[in-house]
Amino acid sequence: MSGRIKIGELSEVLGSALKVYAEEKNEAVKRQTEKSMNELVKLTKSTAPVGHNTGTHYRDYIACKVLSENVYEKIMQWYVESPYYTLTHLVNYGHQLRNGGRWNGTLFLSEAVEKINTDYITKIEEIYNG
Repeated sequence: MSGRIKIGELSEVLGSALKVYAEEKNEAVKRQTEKSMNELVKLTKSTAPVGHNTGTHYRDYIACKVLSENVYEKIMQWYVESPYYTLTHLVNYGHQLRNGGRWNGTLFLSEAVEKINTDYITKIEEIYNG
């Protein structure tokens, strides 16, 4: 295409340029989403408390998965696999013990989510501003 555009072609050219721009930005955001989720899994695995009574550890069951993905978005979820999926709230926030004491939570998940969210928002702003 030459450097000149007829006035009748302007909307078509602008539309295609904006479509390419949007696709590039959406792909960059989806890549960053996956990267940030993998960082969250790695961070929570490293900071999750280790059980002493069993041979298996809660942190070994931390994972993430893609819930849905299309041209415009990618939705991912952090989770703990069975049989330990019910422990997340108790491990993070603490709970009453059988002998009457209390185990204070570690807030490992809350702190990791806060850190990763801050980094994620910064990276997304860089994608759109940079």
